[in-house]
Amino acid sequence: MRHKFLAATAKKLSDLARSKSSFFKRILVIVDGPPASTGPHTRYRAGPIVADSFPRVHIDFVLDDYLREDEKETVQR
Repeated sequence: MRHKFLAATAKKLSDLARSKSSFFKRILVIVDGPPASTGPHTRYRAGPIVADSFPRVHIDFVLDDYLREDEKETVQR
């Protein structure tokens, strides 16, 4: 189920990037989920999915719960 969600999200972002290619110069991504109980580093996947969809755009990421150690490790990756 999760893999289908990630694939659908990547496709929607890719479609958006193609349709608005000259529009985006900078993007703010707020990552607030999935919950920590899902496992460590679960928020990491948001980075590559967004970056792959918008390769020529400046992207700022805000991770909720940055105080948790695995969130800090995610940022280092």
